[in-house]
Amino acid sequence: MFTIAHHRAVDEWRRRSRDLAEPVEEVEPPPVGSAEDDALDALSERRVLQVLEALTADQREVLTLRIVADLTIEQVAQVTDKNVGAVKALQRRGLAAVRRELARQGVPL
Repeated sequence: MFTIAHHRAVDEWRRRSRDLAEPVEEVEPPPVGSAEDDALDALSERRVLQVLEALTADQREVLTLRIVADLTIEQVAQVTDKNVGAVKALQRRGLAAVRRELARQGVPL
């Protein structure tokens, strides 16, 4: 399911790139972090994966497209072949599930 969402997000990104032929700013590479930073990043990544596992496949797909791919609700509806109302409901329920899971893990919101 993530592979499909990823490919659709990449297709959308490519389509947008062709539409907006703007020069890209040069970005400096991020500084190399300490071992402590790397450990915290790994812990955060594990926590995110645990939270994502609490979601249904549809909720996970909608939140991934909305947050990671930065698509609008209308674009997500088009990519997932769902109506706008269904996408909004999946997003709302998915975010509620994320909040519950984070609260269960003791993460302050």
